[in-house]
Amino acid sequence: MALSSFEKAKSFDALVARVQACRMCPRMEGRRRVLGYANGSPDTQVLFVAEAPGRLGAERDGKPLWGDRAGKNFRSLLKLSGLKRREIFISNAVLCNPQNKDGNNSPPTTREIKNCSRHMKGLINIIKPKVVVTLGRKALQSLNEVSSHEVDLRRDVAKLSRWNKAALVPLYHCGQQAMISRPFDKQKDDYTNMGKMLKPLLKRSA
Repeated sequence: MALSSFEKAKSFDALVARVQACRMCPRMEGRRRVLGYANGSPDTQVLFVAEAPGRLGAERDGKPLWGDRAGKNFRSLLKLSGLKRREIFISNAVLCNPQNKDGNNSPPTTREIKNCSRHMKGLINIIKPKVVVTLGRKALQSLNEVSSHEVDLRRDVAKLSRWNKAALVPLYHCGQQAMISRPFDKQKDDYTNMGKMLKPLLKRSA
C-alpha cells in the first residue's frame, strides 16, 4: 500500500534518525551519515543509488554527487536524461564515506554494504520508486541485499530490467576512475538513451 506524502515524510524522518545513530561499521566512525532532505524528496518516482559519499563531496556538505568531480560529471549527465535534480532521490550503497589508511576514498567492503542494507531496505520501502538507477557495481551489489537479481553491469548497462516491482537501469559510476571502463562520451549516450526509455514510463505513472 502506497504511503501518503505525510506518512512518507514521517517514516523518512524516523529512518534518518536511525541512520544517524548507526555504529555498525568501525571504519566509518566519525564520518557524516549522508541521508536527509539534501538527498532529495522521499516523495519521488526515481531513486539513484551510487557507491558511497565522496570525501570531497557529500562527506563535506551532506549532498550526494554534488561538490566534487563526480558531482560535476553527474550534473552534466543528468541534464542529458531530461530528469531534474529536484525530481530524483540520490542515495548510496553505504551512507558514510569509506577511507583508506591514507585518508583517500576507498570502495566499501561487502560487510559494509551488508551492514547498510537495512537502511537501503527502509528507504526503498518508504519511497517505493518506479525507477531505480544504479551507478557502478557496488550500487548494483547493494540491491542484491534487498532483493536478488541477476543483472550484470557490463552486459546490461543502460538496459531496462525489472527488479523488486521497479524498473532498474544499471549505469557506470560518474567518477573519474569509472571512466576507464566507460568513457564520458559513452556515458553521455547512456543517459540520453535512458531518458528516452523512462519518459513514457514516468509519464504513465505521473
